[in-house]
Amino acid sequence: MGESFVRAPEIGMILSGNYKAVKSFDLGYAEAAAKVIDAVDAVSWKAPDGLEIQGWVVRPKSKGPCPW
Repeated sequence: MGESFVRAPEIGMILSGNYKAVKSFDLGYAEAAAKVIDAVDAVSWKAPDGLEIQGWVVRPKSKGPCPW
């Protein structure tokens, strides 16, 4: 299964080292996401107890403010 911030979930398989989508669940998500998402950045930081926290910053194409 594959998906990303700009690609809807899909079921896929790997044949001879190549990924092939078998079923996409995209009902217009990829097109809509491409219009509003400029970039996605991985971030990480240490919590007070030393645990590493990981997250994502999704940057919009608009300059803001972003009501959503």
